[in-house]
Amino acid sequence: MEKTIVRIPSDVTYLSTYIEDLPHNCIFDKGKTGAGGTYIAITNDEPYIIAVPFLSLIENKVQQHPNMLGVHGKIKDKTIKDYLKSDVYPKKIMVTYDSLCRVTALINPKEYRLLVDEYHLLFTSYSFRYEAVRCVLDTYNNYKSYCFMTATVLEKDFILTELNHIPIVEYQWETVKEVTVNSLKCTHSVVPTVSNIITQYLTGRIEGNAHFFVNSVDFIAEMIKLHNLTNENTKAIWSTYNKTKLSLTNSLTTDAPKKINFYTSKCFEGVDLKDTEGRIYIISDKSKAHTMVDISTSIQQICGRLRDTKFAQDIFHIYTTTRYDVELNYEQYKASTSVGVEEALVDTVQLNNLTERIRLKIVLSEEGYVSKRKDLFIFDENLVKIDLYNYKITKHLYRLRINLTKEYQKVGYIVNNDIHQDYKNLVKEKFQLSNYFKETVLECKEGDADYLLWATTKYDFLPDAIKYLGYERIETMEYNIQRIKKALLPYSHKSVNDKVRILLEQRKEIYQGGFITNENLKQIFADIYKELEVSKTPKSSDIKEYYKIKPHQKFINKEKKNGVVIL
Repeated sequence: MEKTIVRIPSDVTYLSTYIEDLPHNCIFDKGKTGAGGTYIAITNDEPYIIAVPFLSLIENKVQQHPNMLGVHGKIKDKTIKDYLKSDVYPKKIMVTYDSLCRVTALINPKEYRLLVDEYHLLFTSYSFRYEAVRCVLDTYNNYKSYCFMTATVLEKDFILTELNHIPIVEYQWETVKEVTVNSLKCTHSVVPTVSNIITQYLTGRIEGNAHFFVNSVDFIAEMIKLHNLTNENTKAIWSTYNKTKLSLTNSLTTDAPKKINFYTSKCFEGVDLKDTEGRIYIISDKSKAHTMVDISTSIQQICGRLRDTKFAQDIFHIYTTTRYDVELNYEQYKASTSVGVEEALVDTVQLNNLTERIRLKIVLSEEGYVSKRKDLFIFDENLVKIDLYNYKITKHLYRLRINLTKEYQKVGYIVNNDIHQDYKNLVKEKFQLSNYFKETVLECKEGDADYLLWATTKYDFLPDAIKYLGYERIETMEYNIQRIKKALLPYSHKSVNDKVRILLEQRKEIYQGGFITNENLKQIFADIYKELEVSKTPKSSDIKEYYKIKPHQKFINKEKKNGVVIL
């Protein structure tokens, strides 16, 4: 792949003071985030179609440039045609990847230049936005010129096959500021550490505002619940396609920052966020693979989101390492994919030999290297690359701290694994405890109210266990969660019937389709009534209150037994 390197002088801050238009017919590595590459396409004298990955980017840019038309799924063709007939010149249309084909069909593409912004997301989105990515790949050559722009060019292994031939133009800046990554490794869970940091901001022990970049609405919901966060102190932005209900308003990127701010991946790329007092925290949780971000792309992008912060040279990466049974390094895994490639080549031949009627009905699994184009199946080399990329991030980079450190250093970051004292004090060892219930109980026994508050979010029954059973009885139960919950039933506010039902469900002898003798049933109810301190004579017929049954007889050890079958 041909590469041209352009060195940018030290007196240049933004690209618009150095070039009048973006380079044509290339992959453009602009060298740093916040360089103003998109600004050139929006404001120069050339008609431009600007394709971006997220609706949030359109909302962000259109608010700054009202003469530009933003196009996404909710914009009708009539609105586009009216804009094309208007006196606005030059025409500037910003579209999502998904809407590019629709706009291309309404214009003469040879009259427009095409900018594909944050082009690396064509690769990372390939599996789950296949049609949108194909639209870009199938139409870019129809335009007067094209430019695939990013500040974070993918490694050679991860460039889409259709773009492998395109030359790269790389800008190298003499005045790129050094960024220090303060690495906060958590032993088992990121939740306690993030929770503790939020507390410090809410209580004023840390100055400024916290901006958390975490690709999980569930994680945001957990923090909201834990701290009773409100719209007054918290701003959160997530995809409108995510149906998770949060108690907060889904904000706009242009809304004023709050003390606590959360962003999912829709804000990792391209958007301009303003907060001179903002600090960046990136969250990677091993229990949620989609939060494990790539150092070479996502983290570099996130570092440039807060355009005017006075804390720009310090970011914090809070993460957990992963553990995997298969001890393959990246190169070994890469070699192992040859088996999957051979299987895919065989599969495509066999699938395409089926009748068209059957081919149309076949839905491919998410695994494997075969894609479906209309009614034909093809071996898709890009799916091999996606597989390698996912393996590298989720099973290699985060497996050892040294892997992360090396990756940071490859992209020019300084790595501080021994974070400065202010943050060492925040990440106390006790907040690194795992899910191990025994360790959690022993820590609660030390009497730290903050820790008990966190522990309650993981074990909602714990306060009752401490109150009614006490630490000594919990210990005699060997910290067995199931036994403790059973022991708490007499103290709960549930009805007697509900308590009995819970204990019945825990009996291995009672299952759908199973036979149980009347004698055994009577003993089971006797045990349960005793445990719940219920003054009621146990009878085998009590089972009718909880299950549908059918009377049945069965020979057991050559003796006929009366009982029931659980329906």
